Amino acid sequence: MVMECVRYCAFCGARLVQKRYPGGRIEGLSMFKKRRFCNWGCARRARALQEGCSPSSGRKRAQRLFSTASCGRCGTKTGLTRHHVDGNTLNNNGSNISVLCRSCHTKEEWALGTYANRPIPTPRRNAVGQFAGAPTAPDTEGSATE
Repeated sequence: MVMECVRYCAFCGARLVQKRYPGGRIEGLSMFKKRRFCNWGCARRARALQEGCSPSSGRKRAQRLFSTASCGRCGTKTGLTRHHVDGNTLNNNGSNISVLCRSCHTKEEWALGTYANRPIPTPRRNAVGQFAGAPTAPDTEGSATE
């Protein structure tokens, strides 16, 4: 007598069936009993809903869910990002996401004080010892008048 194990997906509730691998081999019963989801899509969605997701995964989810047309503050159409209004990157409700360009997003973060805990970047020096992006001194050797 063969015992059939009936299991259901923890996310969508679909009935789980033992996987059939190439070559006709069937998923072992011990592995089948450990499986909680019917496919990777349900596993990813369940992971997204559970508490404790990383802030970067919340940002990536916002990028997938909300399209960008133009900045909500200045109207530019280049360099657009998504801004979480309440600061919680795991809260991807439509009312919590605003589309901003990089410049406006930085200004918004500074106004909210969320950049306060980040280290201030140190300016980089080039090979001559000058700060990168700094204007160079004019060449004075060939410009002397006699």
